[in-house]
Amino acid sequence: MEFLGHSERINSVDLSPNGRFALTGGNDYMAFLWNTETAQIIHSFPHPSRVTKVALDPQGRFAFTADSQSTAQIWDIQTGQLVSRLQFIARQQIFSAVRFSEDGRWLATGAPSRNLALWDVQTGRELQRWRVSPRVGSRPPSAAVHAVAFFGPNQLISESSSGLAEVWQIQLDSY
Repeated sequence: MEFLGHSERINSVDLSPNGRFALTGGNDYMAFLWNTETAQIIHSFPHPSRVTKVALDPQGRFAFTADSQSTAQIWDIQTGQLVSRLQFIARQQIFSAVRFSEDGRWLATGAPSRNLALWDVQTGRELQRWRVSPRVGSRPPSAAVHAVAFFGPNQLISESSSGLAEVWQIQLDSY
């Protein structure tokens, strides 16, 4: 199977748990949700710059796409419509790890800047933020978040370039 939807290099890929659907993002400013059996595009998600990170909700509800500048969005996979845009102030926000919660309420993201964040899927609002521990002796203190996952109902676990896996408590008054 060859997918010819992108006109330039692909930067990020995620597959559905059953392997029938793929979400890809590339330098052509596009992300595509497509069928891996037919190579047919189901939905196209345009961006103002190259798409650097994509992720699928394992329950088949949502897609996450982010570009190299300032746009990170959550899409409804069934309709292709925008659900929310992540609300952040940074001029440039890069994501290195992304995971949807099992119930589809939250999105966890990690970044090369040591940041780990929890987002509300429906509103795009940041709910909580942490900073992973830097590598001992690094100047300046740094660590890129390589992976993030939900760990039980109220915790996240992160793995970073510092060589550490860290567990974080989710503490939200309104949830």
